[in-house]
Amino acid sequence: MTLKTCFLLLCLAQTAFAIPAEGIRAKYSAPVTPIGGVLMVPLLSEVPGDNWPSTLTVTFEDGTTVEGHIGWIEHNIQVSRFWAENPLTIRGITTEDDTSKVHPKDSATGPVLLAQLPNKTSEHIKIGNDVVAPVWFSLPTELPNLNLTTIDMAKTLPSKKLYTYRSANPLDYWRLTLIASRRGILPPKIMATFSAVEKLAAVQGEQLWRIAFDRLARSSRGGAAECRDLLTNTGHDQDAEFACWATNTDAQLLSVLLDPNATSRQLASRALHWCANQKPFIFWLESVYGEEITVAIANPTFEVLLVAIKWKKGNDIPIAVEVPAHETVRIPVTRVSHIDLSLFGPTTMDSTLEWLELQIGAHLFSLPIVPATVIAHPPSVQLQPLYPCWNLLGIQNQTPTVVQPSQKTVVQLRKLFGKWEFFVSCSGNSEQTNQNEQSVSFYNPALNKSVRVSPLSHSSTSTNWTASVPVPEEWIVDDILQFSVTRKHGLPVIREHGPVPSVPWLQQYTAPIVVDLSEWDTIQKFPDNQ
Repeated sequence: MTLKTCFLLLCLAQTAFAIPAEGIRAKYSAPVTPIGGVLMVPLLSEVPGDNWPSTLTVTFEDGTTVEGHIGWIEHNIQVSRFWAENPLTIRGITTEDDTSKVHPKDSATGPVLLAQLPNKTSEHIKIGNDVVAPVWFSLPTELPNLNLTTIDMAKTLPSKKLYTYRSANPLDYWRLTLIASRRGILPPKIMATFSAVEKLAAVQGEQLWRIAFDRLARSSRGGAAECRDLLTNTGHDQDAEFACWATNTDAQLLSVLLDPNATSRQLASRALHWCANQKPFIFWLESVYGEEITVAIANPTFEVLLVAIKWKKGNDIPIAVEVPAHETVRIPVTRVSHIDLSLFGPTTMDSTLEWLELQIGAHLFSLPIVPATVIAHPPSVQLQPLYPCWNLLGIQNQTPTVVQPSQKTVVQLRKLFGKWEFFVSCSGNSEQTNQNEQSVSFYNPALNKSVRVSPLSHSSTSTNWTASVPVPEEWIVDDILQFSVTRKHGLPVIREHGPVPSVPWLQQYTAPIVVDLSEWDTIQKFPDNQ
């Protein structure tokens, strides 16, 4: 068999298993569509698989046709690296993209059709061989100006700003236009490096929000301004400015504002109802060990935020704190004395937890707090795998980002031959990273001293490295050891922390874990001679 014949057979095989255009269907029969704007419709096929076409024809009832581009929405692998990154991203589809690998309950990812439409309507349009009935909306020329001043045409919003926004994700471009509108300046241009699919996705998102805010502003200018503020709020912590806007519910608001059957009164009331249910603030625990814990609360709004804190058990009076507008406040909370439950029998993890009640405005939260100290028992004290820095979505859900197994860092404290040591096991030692930039640092806050190790002088492979680090004797005072851990990967700079995650603008060291070493050498249970 000749090489030419093999190539021909390979092409025929790929064609035979390709997704046929006539088998492609729209997920929704009535997509919201701007007149003269960009159509975006999620797709599915009668038989899931790969080898999707890159384009699909869109046909109007009068015979007008436009070429639609097929994109692929997927989970964003950059979400843990940036504070306000969208959990999804979009790109042009490839032959390797396989819809059979998309979970049936996953309604967010997979193939979508994007097409620039002519400035006209049609009761039905044909996508491939499928027919949909678009819900048409007139496209306003611009966002409504909700400020007291006109737009400054001489100023343009920067394309990116640390801890707030980036223009690299086309699915986030609409938010940049809202931020620019709030600041009374022009939005940045769509990135020239975007592909056709990415440009269409950026335009489509911006157009839908333009329509939504135009409709809402006609019903309630004040309601529109409040919604815009909640979608663009930023907080301040010392010199750092960071995104503090609604992320989980923006799609819900968009759906409300684009309801074609809603009256003007209904649009206003539903938007205000959405506003009332938002939590514009964020909070996080900065220290959880020791006799005093610390809660940080950021208030991005124009009004003072009232906070009350108390332990769930006990009759102590709640701590009342005012968080000024556009500020972040750290609140120290002293632990309450409690009974040693081990006196009454075996304890569980749940029985050792304490609960801290945090009321912020009208919202009440119960936070589980670990014991003040960790008792060291053989064979080791093992920390949770180190955490990446908080991102906005994770901190709003109070769910720290989990490191991929290929980058996980495990830290143990153990005693060998009468000497205490840290043992670290680090996954991820790619040749593409700079080993000089990789390190794990242990920090003692009482002495303000640290110990650093890198893979260069320890046992390492192409995918893993380990190190044993003696604990400085001066770090142990009255059988108590306090330390925190930070791992720095090679370039690009990525850091993880323990025992608690950090916000990215304060990522040098976190508050320490407190370990009681006094019981290590004691006999916990006498042997059973029977």
